[in-house]
Amino acid sequence: MHINQHLIHKNSDIPTEIDTEAHLVLCFGSKLLLSDINNIQSIKDAYPNADIVFNSTAGEIMSDSVFENTIALTAITFETTKIISNCIN
Repeated sequence: MHINQHLIHKNSDIPTEIDTEAHLVLCFGSKLLLSDINNIQSIKDAYPNADIVFNSTAGEIMSDSVFENTIALTAITFETTKIISNCIN
């Protein structure tokens, strides 16, 4: 398993490199940033083959710190694990 993490403060912080290897991307962030379709599309563009999970939070944790008004993004690449995701409202 390989993990990359990014803390996004604004749209320009979203990784622009295309990571075609990532299988799963977890995005925990402020409702304001996650409701911006440009942020969502930029994340989808950066990880075109990954299942991406978005979840709003009241505070984002990265390393040993808590942030607000950010997106804590974790991209995971598995060696053999298969991913199946579903959408629940």
